[in-house]
Amino acid sequence: LWFMAFLYRIFGGSYQPLIPQFFISLIGASGIFFMFSAVSRLFTEKIALMAALAYALYPESILLGASQMREPLLITFSAMTAYAITRTVSEKYSAILWAGIALIGSLLISPGIALLLLILLAGWLIIDRFGTKLELRTVFVVIGVFSLFLIVSLVFLVFSWQKLGESSGLGIVGE
Repeated sequence: LWFMAFLYRIFGGSYQPLIPQFFISLIGASGIFFMFSAVSRLFTEKIALMAALAYALYPESILLGASQMREPLLITFSAMTAYAITRTVSEKYSAILWAGIALIGSLLISPGIALLLLILLAGWLIIDRFGTKLELRTVFVVIGVFSLFLIVSLVFLVFSWQKLGESSGLGIVGE
């Protein structure tokens, strides 16, 4: 919604659905380049081309890219995170920049996806940093931190459900 409001503020106040659609499709299509670059760093160029082709022609990508939804942006931010992960060893500052852009962009659109991307990035960095020399103590610390985060998240979820049930005036849910 904030993205639509921003575009309408810049390009005109009247309802013109093709303005945000153009930019959403453009951002969604740019994920092809991130996907190709990430896969080409890990595998051969032929496999990277097949991955980019699958990314571009995947039915969900085509249908969501033709609508004003958040999923094309989230898919692109996921591909951008994969690109940042593959750059962690060789170009550290560039990887931090791309991961930061992906995390901030996905945080503005869907905090849940941003959290998932952050967990994937942290897991990759732990594996990259320690490799096969990962100590058992480090594994238990990581599992403990993630378990604590899961418990806190479940507590917040339960409290939010209780507040939803106590609300009134919400139609079917609140009556």
